[in-house]
Amino acid sequence: MKQAELRFKYIFYFEEAPEDINLIGGKGLGLVRLVKNNIPTAPGFIITTSAFINFLKSSGLERLSERAINVIDEKDSPEEKSKELMKLIESTEPPRTKC
Repeated sequence: MKQAELRFKYIFYFEEAPEDINLIGGKGLGLVRLVKNNIPTAPGFIITTSAFINFLKSSGLERLSERAINVIDEKDSPEEKSKELMKLIESTEPPRTKC
């Protein structure tokens, strides 16, 4: 699969995923390397970073997350802002697109 095509694929099984941290993230890369080195690992898949970014953009959460990060001050801990953003992400319906 060509590099340009990889950017538009949103899901990879561990066995087929490229070892590209920009595409599958650090945790995904670690899991892919375990599988490719025949280390016992539960079967699974990776949702790509581009899928997550598209989700944030299409749901409007990208602007909210940028705003939340920019308003962190002494009374707000990064952990509190992170929990707040996670609640927003978890309560948002994903877009209905083909993978």
